Amino acid sequence: MMEEGDQQVYRQFLRDLKTAYGEEYLPKMQAKLRERGLCIDEEGGRLLCCDAGRKTRAVDGWPVGCHLVFVRHGETPANAVRTFQGHIDESPINALNDNGRQQAREAASSLCDYLSSLAPNPRRISVLSSPLSRATDTAQAFIDCIKGYGNPAFVLDGYRTDERLTELRFGTKENMRVDDTDPSHPLHLLYRFQNCLVKDLDAPNEGSENFAEVLLRCAELLDEIASREQQTGGDGERVVVMFGHSLSGGALKILCGRGEKEGEEGAGEGLVFSGRYKLPHAQPIVLI
Repeated sequence: MMEEGDQQVYRQFLRDLKTAYGEEYLPKMQAKLRERGLCIDEEGGRLLCCDAGRKTRAVDGWPVGCHLVFVRHGETPANAVRTFQGHIDESPINALNDNGRQQAREAASSLCDYLSSLAPNPRRISVLSSPLSRATDTAQAFIDCIKGYGNPAFVLDGYRTDERLTELRFGTKENMRVDDTDPSHPLHLLYRFQNCLVKDLDAPNEGSENFAEVLLRCAELLDEIASREQQTGGDGERVVVMFGHSLSGGALKILCGRGEKEGEEGAGEGLVFSGRYKLPHAQPIVLI
């Protein structure tokens, strides 16, 4: 639970949010989330499952007609020192380090083994990646592994990047170490209390996001995948492997019915996605 000081920071953030985005921002956000079977406890900023949703994907999983696997990128120097890395892709600290490249190779091998275990074959494999290099380099290790795996049943059926898989945009705090960020900044509530509303309000609209906005763009991507499978008569033999980041992966887990709740150690039923609940580097996660 938030202590009084954190509650004051959050209450001030909500006032500033309404000033920056208008009184209609939160009601519209709630309406969009309810269509996905989710809602926000605005008092604490926590994300909850909502049975009133018309598309209860967060409870029942997403009927996309294919297998979905997600892989967070390998480690970068920025990860090693707890950084709000976000959408930046300009510095050496945002590229995979030696450990990250090894993690990518190991993840690729694990993925190929997993795909070989699926029946029936052949398997059509589509690869989607965040356009940020730490994700595309992790994806490339998998593509190289497929080509060298020696399994004729693997058919690489497309590779493209998609902006909807990028990391949360941290605005003016991108590439800033967490420990160097003002202790009273609302962004700290993201990883400390799983707050899905906080964002950097010092940045233009397009330069800053909260987790709820990341979740909604990932939901659009899942809708698109499902629509394509329906149009092509999806037979369940396609595997879509997505490479992205901690928070885009956390959003996809929740949307595909794989979300975890805080439980007794937290504040009850809130869904978790950051801080000690963040996704591990380069470990394949089967979503569907």
